[in-house]
Amino acid sequence: KHMKIIGITNDVTTCDCCGRRDLKKTVVLENSATYIVHYGVGCAAQALKMKNSQVEQKAFNAKKEQEARTRFADEQFIRQLANRIKGETRNKTLVEAAKVLGVTYRINRFKPNSIIITAECPSGKVLQHPVDN
Repeated sequence: KHMKIIGITNDVTTCDCCGRRDLKKTVVLENSATYIVHYGVGCAAQALKMKNSQVEQKAFNAKKEQEARTRFADEQFIRQLANRIKGETRNKTLVEAAKVLGVTYRINRFKPNSIIITAECPSGKVLQHPVDN
């Protein structure tokens, strides 16, 4: 069966392949049926026919790539929210527009006619972003 390396984690410490417990880390794999499994590095290396060091490097790189994609998606989300607020300001202030959209905000004390919005992104991370007129 074909397996794809998704990342590496220390949140799950039991190998889904052999059942070994208390591992320092597990490799997150997606199998051909799109199930997510967690294998110890040794089991992952055997399943993928690779060396342990290659599996660890690929898993680390995959995790970093996923983190970058998540960070980019979060930044896009908060920018789009800021643009929606700007779009609502035809005959409203930024504060009124933020209230209409139900967005948490505070006045930017360093820049007049500006607010800073706070929002929870799809990843669960809370970000802040300035919105200017």
